[in-house]
Amino acid sequence: MTGPVSDTVDALVVGIDGVIGRALAARLAAGGTAVTGTSRRVGAPRAGVIPLDLAEPPDRWVLPARIGTAWLLAGVTAQAACRTDPTSTGRINVTHTVALAQRLAAAGAFVVFASTNLVLDGSRPRQPADSPLRPLGAYGAQKAAAEEGLRTLADAAAVVRLSKVLAPDFVLIRRWVEDLRAGRPVTPFSDLMLAPTSLDFAVEALVRVGRARRGGVYQVSAADELSYADLAHGVARRMAVDPGLVRPTTSVASGIVLDALPRHATMDASRLEQDLSLPPPPPEAALDACLTPDERQPGGGKDG
Repeated sequence: MTGPVSDTVDALVVGIDGVIGRALAARLAAGGTAVTGTSRRVGAPRAGVIPLDLAEPPDRWVLPARIGTAWLLAGVTAQAACRTDPTSTGRINVTHTVALAQRLAAAGAFVVFASTNLVLDGSRPRQPADSPLRPLGAYGAQKAAAEEGLRTLADAAAVVRLSKVLAPDFVLIRRWVEDLRAGRPVTPFSDLMLAPTSLDFAVEALVRVGRARRGGVYQVSAADELSYADLAHGVARRMAVDPGLVRPTTSVASGIVLDALPRHATMDASRLEQDLSLPPPPPEAALDACLTPDERQPGGGKDG
């Protein structure tokens, strides 16, 4: 413990130090909501943050007695780690995540659990939310198992499946921008698909699901999909640099075995649009949100 836990918390962000957690907490606070976060980081006490490490036994967790809405964002997201150490990561991503969700619900919380499109097999575009769970890779399998565990909470929990979320500091795009500016070629994969949304869009979806307090599955996806090669071409166009610097390859040709290589990345996001008035954006909107004004050159064309 680094400080006292309030008896009652309106909004709890589990995993407040992550990219989505930080942005979600800021969005809630900007709307006037008092936010409490959890962090596994040990250090000096921080106002509004309580310690919680999903790697530790549940009997060590100290939670508020009453909770309004809890967004469950913590976990191991590195796909390689889930593949190479399924026991430890499975304990965090499945066993302890489900146990925490049950504890949160017992404290009165409506639980919003962040999942992934990788719980689906990607065999067709815009896969419906009620498709059978056929996960791709160890990470997808762990998220699918957690989803199954959360079904016991019925209407006290919502699953939000996120497609790829592009934050402004997305490392791959930052690297492409640096290389293209220097006239160095980039070699993105043409066989790896994504249906990206911006960080702001993903956070808005999480906020609206939490406010609606309706159980079930929501899917957050761009309206269309593209390959990483398409994404790199979009960066080059916006920067108005030589398109020949983008030299697509494939994961197979590169000798890289990916944990998940879905044929399609889009999910059916109709419930988000119909229930919460949040239609799926074009994938290019996520890319635009990642580039600074000086990186979008006046002569640089956009897609479509």
